[in-house]
Amino acid sequence: MTKLVLVDFDLTLTDPEIEELPFMTGCVRDLIQITGLAEEQIQEINQQVRADMLVHPERYNWEYDGHLVSSTVGDPYLRIIPIATAVLDEVNYPEQNGLLRKLFLDNYPKVPGFRPGVIQLLTETEKPTHIVTNSEVTKVTPRLHSLFASQPEYEDRLDTVLNNLRGSAGKHLVHEWFTPLPLTLTLPDFHRPTIFRRYEYFQVLNRLRKLHKIAWEDIVMIGDNFEIDLAVPWIMGARVVLVTNPFTPPWEIEFVQNDPRGFVSSSLEEITEFLKN
Repeated sequence: MTKLVLVDFDLTLTDPEIEELPFMTGCVRDLIQITGLAEEQIQEINQQVRADMLVHPERYNWEYDGHLVSSTVGDPYLRIIPIATAVLDEVNYPEQNGLLRKLFLDNYPKVPGFRPGVIQLLTETEKPTHIVTNSEVTKVTPRLHSLFASQPEYEDRLDTVLNNLRGSAGKHLVHEWFTPLPLTLTLPDFHRPTIFRRYEYFQVLNRLRKLHKIAWEDIVMIGDNFEIDLAVPWIMGARVVLVTNPFTPPWEIEFVQNDPRGFVSSSLEEITEFLKN
């Protein structure tokens, strides 16, 4: 029985197709200034990389601190990594990692671009619901204010949502010394091992579990990226919901669909109904 709902923010509650256009537009503008390449050259590289991602998604992975922590294909904020890397390689640009982070921070959307049904998912499941995100609270909070202001009938619930917001969750940070979790497992349908020793993220989830005095089996975690959002709660025994988009890696969909503790949907309205059962 579900007693606690945890949900990612970026591209789970927000719409990746809406978010990508202004984000990529800003990144392309910055790359023009940085490299001196023409916009047509950068857009051609962008389209080439995106097309290859659809054919060979297994080639595109996010390496952080020496670990392959996630696929990059299902997330426009991660897709910029191989796209910008390919652009920067054209001009042999040094120190790419710092620049890639700056591209993300400078172009992170400031206006709402939410999927339909967000407020209902956050407020109508009749279960405690917390947003758990890698983003900083200061970046997420104004977007939630805008969302609730657009639906005034729900404004009295905003304070509860903000009080239940947990940011800077460190979902991508790997700690090999954290032996209570396996370092890696090769899951069915996945093309490489999945890393589980994400101590900071585990701590955020475990604190919420203890706060509500429940077992891991009583938790449902909702996210758009299995490795980043769902792997840690899944290995601990929670149920997981994968929110899909057209770029979601097929192996993530197949694994979650086939797992008895998994549910897959692109509709937040459908997920809200699922959580009521």
